[in-house]
Amino acid sequence: MGRIILVRHADAGGRQAFDGPDARRPLTEKGWKQASRIAAALGDVRFDRLLASPATRCRQTLEPLADALGLDVDEESMLNEGAAGDMALDVLLAITDLAPTVAGCSHGDVIPRTIAEAERRGATIFGQASLPKASWYELETDGHTVLAATYHPPPGS
Repeated sequence: MGRIILVRHADAGGRQAFDGPDARRPLTEKGWKQASRIAAALGDVRFDRLLASPATRCRQTLEPLADALGLDVDEESMLNEGAAGDMALDVLLAITDLAPTVAGCSHGDVIPRTIAEAERRGATIFGQASLPKASWYELETDGHTVLAATYHPPPGS
């Protein structure tokens, strides 16, 4: 059995308000508070690996959790904005072969595609389809496929 926590990055403000490449857009003060709440909510989980899209806001969303657990946040390009859901899901499932409990941080377009792909492959989905920032899905796997995906709202909301 494996477990994947797929988190939507915390608040990073609007694209237009950031003067620089969007991939470098950092979390806002609100986003850092959300990231801390995520770390508190997931701090009892014994993660084997933490993965994030190459976007700064995704890595920063998992940094408080990484600090609390003494883990690094590894970059995973298949979680980057615009990635295909089937490819993101395949990468996450492959990683759970070696690291059964994984957290990944991605974007508001990739996560719904990934959940839709899991459902297409037979997973049962519990919860809503919309995905606010700092919310996540918990995916239960048998090591090869997703059995179920459960939505969790942003902590403290």
